[in-house]
Amino acid sequence: MRYALTLPVMVFSCILAGCGSSPAYSVRPLYQADEKPVAEPRLQGEWSPVMLQSDGVKPIPSEHWTLTGETDGCYRGDRRKKDEEKPDQEQRETYRVCLVALEGKLFFDQEIREKSVGQMLITAKDMSPQLAAMHVVGRVWPQQDFLRFKRLYSGWVKNHQPEELRAEIGDSVIFTGSTQQLRNIMTQHSDDRTAMSDAWYLCRPGTDCSLQVVEDELTREPDDPDVLHGAAEFRISHGEYDQALLLLGKRLELIPENEVADARAGIGVTRFFKRDFAGARADFAAAAKLNPGDQPFDDFLAGISYFLEGNYGEAHKMFADFESLANSEAHKNSLRPDSPNSDSAMLIILDYASLARMGRRKQAESFLAERMARFVGEVDDQVLLLRATGRVKDFTPSRFTEDELERSDGALYALVRLAKGDRAAAREALETTLDKVDKGNPVYLGAKIELERLDGKDHH
Repeated sequence: MRYALTLPVMVFSCILAGCGSSPAYSVRPLYQADEKPVAEPRLQGEWSPVMLQSDGVKPIPSEHWTLTGETDGCYRGDRRKKDEEKPDQEQRETYRVCLVALEGKLFFDQEIREKSVGQMLITAKDMSPQLAAMHVVGRVWPQQDFLRFKRLYSGWVKNHQPEELRAEIGDSVIFTGSTQQLRNIMTQHSDDRTAMSDAWYLCRPGTDCSLQVVEDELTREPDDPDVLHGAAEFRISHGEYDQALLLLGKRLELIPENEVADARAGIGVTRFFKRDFAGARADFAAAAKLNPGDQPFDDFLAGISYFLEGNYGEAHKMFADFESLANSEAHKNSLRPDSPNSDSAMLIILDYASLARMGRRKQAESFLAERMARFVGEVDDQVLLLRATGRVKDFTPSRFTEDELERSDGALYALVRLAKGDRAAAREALETTLDKVDKGNPVYLGAKIELERLDGKDHH
């Protein structure tokens, strides 16, 4: 079957920001052979890709796009992407993009022209006539300062088109119908969220269009749970906590019942940023009631809320309750993947710091020594414990990677150093965390609160 030979071409045929959401492919174009392409001057110029994902707005600084008009009325799209492993090298791709207007909507049809593969530049002509060129189609919404795109989604084509109009190669789906059938799909289903990929944007380089992207998505997709969650994460990272809670509350009404418990716990974590720790614990209790299997994890979150609040006695109690439940027959084999366990560095350090701040220093040191002596856990956790207790020669907080700081290593390291009386190392770790960690990460809040305590500005 000839379509089986198209896979190498399909790999090269992902529109603009890549193939992350599995676009469908078509063996025929969206435009008619005698049809004049639509001109849209706002497409032309330099662009950088941005996406609103469930975890917030994600610019892609390693990519750059240039769109220029061509004499036939279509556009040339040049994509350059820096190789993260080899910064001195770039991936280069060139596309032919033609615009088609149907029933008052603007669509695009894109196909590969050339692509760099290692040190080679492969063109579409190099692969013909044995291999058919594939088309990726979708919808575009042009604005002066940003462009919004959605592509036809392969999963929808697989589930909604008859077998005689599609072919499958692995996870890829090829629409084999006529141009008119393809046009009918786009005009009838491009407003159907299930038929199209997630939206992604191109913004002008050097400008921050994050707020525009968030507001545009909320206007167009006000009932999309992922959009609401991504917008809430954006609001959190900009200190707009009340707006974030409103968005998360609306999302709670739209998601499936089996996701509500997690979402309620997430609202509780968001309340941390408002320092509404009592409200957060009410959310954790509600989440545990909705899903009793998550009781240990919700107890752990409640323990963190007490620690952030400065109530170390209750924090220690909740950490003990977590351990008891986590090791019980009912829960020990069914803990959430993101839940700590008895040998998690986070649990050990938080409980150690709680004991130390309760004035039970001897018990705290005995607890830490005993836990480290019998530690059987993840390598990253053991490394953190060794670093924090001064058992890694010449280690300083400046050696933490950004990933380590994002997952709380710097803040946890600071708690141990503070208990040991090493305020300078603790301060360096906290300041490094605040400098490198995203403001929407709860770790940022924890580091900020600890630095306030270190400076004598603790309000709790």
